Amino acid sequence: MEKIYVISSDEWAALAPSFKLVDVVKSLRTARHGSLVESIMEKKGLYSHSINSLNRTLILVSPTLNGNFTIIEGNRRASALLSLKKLVGAQIYLGVSPKIREYFWAKHTPL
Repeated sequence: MEKIYVISSDEWAALAPSFKLVDVVKSLRTARHGSLVESIMEKKGLYSHSINSLNRTLILVSPTLNGNFTIIEGNRRASALLSLKKLVGAQIYLGVSPKIREYFWAKHTPL
């Protein structure tokens, strides 16, 4: 879990001290409510009621098979699932290329 990062964007930067998924989840406990937090909490509520109520597929990218990994699709789902300790078992598609380092959505993922 320590190698998974949310997408690099201003929206996520305002939520947590880093883009690391575990930091995002820790920040949810004390975060001010906004559309991002509310969306994550809504998904969390749905998943806690029924784990199959929403899609659990995530798309991640990495410059190598060893990570670090940036979530490019499913950031809110991953945050909700990890906060419920139900991220393990999610279906993940992984794209691997050294060129990932050049894209803005991975700019805050340590290489």
